Amino acid sequence: MIHSGRLEEAERDCQELRRRFPQTMDWIAHAAEIAERKGDTARAIDHCRRCIDYIDRDPDGFDEEIKTEYARKIAQLEQADRAR
Repeated sequence: MIHSGRLEEAERDCQELRRRFPQTMDWIAHAAEIAERKGDTARAIDHCRRCIDYIDRDPDGFDEEIKTEYARKIAQLEQADRAR
């Protein structure tokens, strides 16, 4: 849904994912992507940071590259936000 531009629908599904599985990181990652697509840079950055925090708290099952990707995404979003 996110990639097809159905952001409101994706956001509802993301909230349902959060409600049903609050202990997972999936809903946080999807929320970051939705916020970015909506142009809400601050919210996207916040969610990316939350993903990094989640990985730091429970590193099993995550590879360091994923954490690095979130850090890169944060830097990219911050740079884009400053350019505005």
